[in-house]
Amino acid sequence: AAVCATCVVAGHGRGVLELGLAWDMPRIRFGSAEKEHHRWYTRFFGSDGNACPALSHHLLSRYEVWEEKIEAWQGPILANSDLPPWYKSALFNELYFLADGGTLWLELRPEDREALREVQGLSQLLPVLQE
Repeated sequence: AAVCATCVVAGHGRGVLELGLAWDMPRIRFGSAEKEHHRWYTRFFGSDGNACPALSHHLLSRYEVWEEKIEAWQGPILANSDLPPWYKSALFNELYFLADGGTLWLELRPEDREALREVQGLSQLLPVLQE
């Protein structure tokens, strides 16, 4: 893969190029690999493994709004002098531990949703999980 971008800038001028990085890994298998799961985003972008152009378009057309929302979420915490620096760092820079620890958002097949009804403690969460 390669990236190529051009920008014509007049003398003493300035140009801006915005780039985004997207990858599409829609299918997941665990353990014995007997069952294939689809990541949650496939609900919107498909599961054929060819979603990068659509994902890239989505991120480049929305990133400015996302940046504003992230700033609104993080700004008050980062500006709070009562909170220690290690806490702020862990809260925003260490979130990958959640993902690496096994948090996954999957698109469930109807039969998988039915199987969840039998799992103790999850039945009351199904309306939330399905949205």
